[in-house]
Amino acid sequence: MTLDAAWTLGDDARRGYLDRGALGDVTILNGDITDATPDEIRAMDVIATIVGGVPTYCPASEICSKLAKVHS
Repeated sequence: MTLDAAWTLGDDARRGYLDRGALGDVTILNGDITDATPDEIRAMDVIATIVGGVPTYCPASEICSKLAKVHS
């Protein structure tokens, strides 16, 4: 959700941005999507998925342990 959408819903204190304590979902890819074509983005590997601030998919143990420390 964007910050504008969160503001419209009256929940911009907890949504619409990524920060400690905010409700944010993010998928971390192994490449830079700003310089990639749609096909290149589709070919990227998912490093981790975070839903509501909780890592829900994270196959790399060294990354998962860092995400868990940030979440706690």
